[in-house]
Amino acid sequence: MLIVTDGVANHSNRLFQNIHFEAFCKERGVLYRNPSLYDMAPLYGLKVGSFDKLECRIYAGLERRNLFHAMNFEVGKGDLAAMAKKLEKGGIHFVTGWAFRVHELTEKYQDFFIKKYTLLPKYYEETPLYEQFSSVDTDKYARIAIHIRRGDYKTWEGGKYYYEDKDYLSFIDRMRVLVRDQLGKDSLFYIFTNDKVYLDGMGICVSDNSWYVDQFIMSRCDYIIGPPSTFSLWASYTGLTPFYHVKDKEKEFTLQDFELCHG
Repeated sequence: MLIVTDGVANHSNRLFQNIHFEAFCKERGVLYRNPSLYDMAPLYGLKVGSFDKLECRIYAGLERRNLFHAMNFEVGKGDLAAMAKKLEKGGIHFVTGWAFRVHELTEKYQDFFIKKYTLLPKYYEETPLYEQFSSVDTDKYARIAIHIRRGDYKTWEGGKYYYEDKDYLSFIDRMRVLVRDQLGKDSLFYIFTNDKVYLDGMGICVSDNSWYVDQFIMSRCDYIIGPPSTFSLWASYTGLTPFYHVKDKEKEFTLQDFELCHG
């Protein structure tokens, strides 16, 4: 059995951390537990153990006292081959860290994970935004998700992915033209952000929902655009929705630059 002792960073990072470990175990027929998902599991209809939260606190406490150490897959650490050998011998093994990756397996089991980690309808189906979103005539309109990420992005990587409202308006204008010229449709834009924005105009809607509702609706859009972020990557992965991460705001992009996330 493999047990994840600690989730890394925010919701989306933790979900990606989880599916890479889980895919590795699924491929080998190894039992898998991730008690660190105790706060998110109900969103997807997954069972939460009565002591999952306490279990994670115990692991953390033992780690601080150097009484216990999980195999840590941070950048430059961890040995996939060594872990595989340990699992072959049976027993219970503990892991943590962000850098464990088996992309070929998260792609292989993508349909399985989409089904398992799709938000339950009770969380989104009665929200006004989803009611409006689901009523759109998709023969006439393309639904475009715009992910605005600021906050720590002002300093992360020197602020190179920190974009102002005027930059996002430029992305919107570009998408509007591309969709009209290549798909023969008008566009509706759905803005997902934790930050204050001052974007208005025809066909622009700013969501005020919880992160998990935002992420679900984003996953159901036709295209996703925004700065590099696991939030939009997870929406692409679970919705099979093409995304484009803007790494240079001056670069002109096309619909052919959009791609699917496979983990």
